Amino acid sequence: MTKASSRTASQIIADAESALRMAQLGLEAVKRNSPGAKAVGLRNVAVFGRSVTWVLQNLRNTMPKQFDHWYAPHADEMRSDPLIRFFVVLRNQIEKQGLTPPSSSTEFEAKKDLTLPNDLGPPPPGAESFFLDVGGAGWNVSIGSETQRFYVELPEDKVIMRTYISNAPTTHKGKPLGRRSMEELCELYVGDLQDLVADAKSNLPVV
Repeated sequence: MTKASSRTASQIIADAESALRMAQLGLEAVKRNSPGAKAVGLRNVAVFGRSVTWVLQNLRNTMPKQFDHWYAPHADEMRSDPLIRFFVVLRNQIEKQGLTPPSSSTEFEAKKDLTLPNDLGPPPPGAESFFLDVGGAGWNVSIGSETQRFYVELPEDKVIMRTYISNAPTTHKGKPLGRRSMEELCELYVGDLQDLVADAKSNLPVV
């Protein structure tokens, strides 16, 4: 195994890009119309997004003066930004406490004509009724004397599912965010990380 201190700058950048790709895959999951996929995606965005900045800091071992000159303004901006801080705190909650923020509401926006539940195909055995709420969409299924929820994923070509978090940040880079969905917040965060890695490749002597 290659020791961290002996890695070249290009290897460190490659590792940062690998972490970034995992965060991007998390973002793709967050955009799916599945509460389960969104929960997994949010965790990956927070955990691997934080890893991007940690990996980049290994460049200090190969070019201390150049790295500190380049990274200092980025670090100051990230420390003071509510959106970045939100994901840093979320990562710590996930890693140390196993927590993720609960959804406060969910909205559904039809992209094409959609008739629910007819467009979802036949209901599962024992289905009594269809539900569409903050938890997602699916069927209330009778199993013996109990009723359980059977979740389904809504067709992404016909409907967009947006999830909102009650403690979400309200500003980013000095500008108000308004009421942004979890999907939009993750997209902003991953976009910032993409810009950070690209800036490192453009402004540091990575060989």
